[in-house]
Amino acid sequence: MKKKLTAMLLALCMLLATLPALGEDASGTWYYVVADVNIGVFELREDGTADATVNGETVLTGTWTTAGTFVTISIEGDTLTLAYDGSTLTAEGFPMTLSREAGKVDFDTILLMNDPRFVTPEGMTAAEMEGIAKAFNEEMKKLGLSMEPPAERPETAAESETAELEVLNENFFVVKGYHDDYRAVYFAKVRNNNRFPVYISNGSMQVLNTEGVQVGEAKYLLPSGSAYLDAGEVSFIHLTADIPEDAEVTYTRQFEVQPKYIYARDIAIPTSDDGFTTGQTWPGENAMWVTVTNTTKDPVPDIHVVFALEDDNGTIWDIEYTTLYNGSLCSGSSIIMKTQADNDVMEYCKEHGIKLTAMEASAWASVR
Repeated sequence: MKKKLTAMLLALCMLLATLPALGEDASGTWYYVVADVNIGVFELREDGTADATVNGETVLTGTWTTAGTFVTISIEGDTLTLAYDGSTLTAEGFPMTLSREAGKVDFDTILLMNDPRFVTPEGMTAAEMEGIAKAFNEEMKKLGLSMEPPAERPETAAESETAELEVLNENFFVVKGYHDDYRAVYFAKVRNNNRFPVYISNGSMQVLNTEGVQVGEAKYLLPSGSAYLDAGEVSFIHLTADIPEDAEVTYTRQFEVQPKYIYARDIAIPTSDDGFTTGQTWPGENAMWVTVTNTTKDPVPDIHVVFALEDDNGTIWDIEYTTLYNGSLCSGSSIIMKTQADNDVMEYCKEHGIKLTAMEASAWASVR
């Protein structure tokens, strides 16, 4: 009897030794890399929260759980289940593997290689970059996502021309956070009045007190509207900066606009049946939604949507963004995309008697 019991215990120990240790071992940083190119980064924390960073800028938040040898990540309402073998996370149903090791270059670097002003990253040669770009393009073709530039390109700017955006509508105010913190927010609706396409590469804002002393700064644009604008197209811009107190402040802002067709362009995705709720009590009850439809003959990946809430005068009081991250919308299909309004902004509007009566929603996807 003792021998039989000992054998059973040994067998159980051997079985447990072959299983990957989950829980806190699955936490940490995971990279989605295709042919040495960083596509995204997942940060799984031990408290069950998760972040997904897309293209080095867009940060999406969510949660993660484990069940047996599987890890489930829920980000912005989308759920991704991956098999965990102790060193990698592999998605079911499509070719996506996360690893602990980062790639050699970021996706944005590959996109910029077609720009005449592109500078080879420090520590790499032009030949190495060309090799990585070629291998990456081949892998993307296997996934059905060609990175080849389109056959016909829009008109580009002459070397002597510069690009500017026309600001159609802008708003700046200070909101109070849940922990009695304060932030200055800036919203704008802009239009490309140039005769050529432009790329909004970045933006910044400096917040000044009444004495002209800087008390806050935004160094980057938050995810909002499309960054690639054809002539006459409209988009939205969102900047925010933390400030130490609720004081009277002013601001200066700058937009970085390139008069060049880089490597990608955005195509508009038809929208319909939009709606919103405001004036609600609890966070999450103030929401915006819209139906997007793929009218092309091919699946469209990574659709983006921007929402802008306005009052009767057309003043923008909130801009929010969401994306169909890591998913594609089939030809002829529709999906409702939804996001939450900024609860701090909703409280500000309630306290100041601002009635939000209209919403603009637009959707797009990048093609290469």
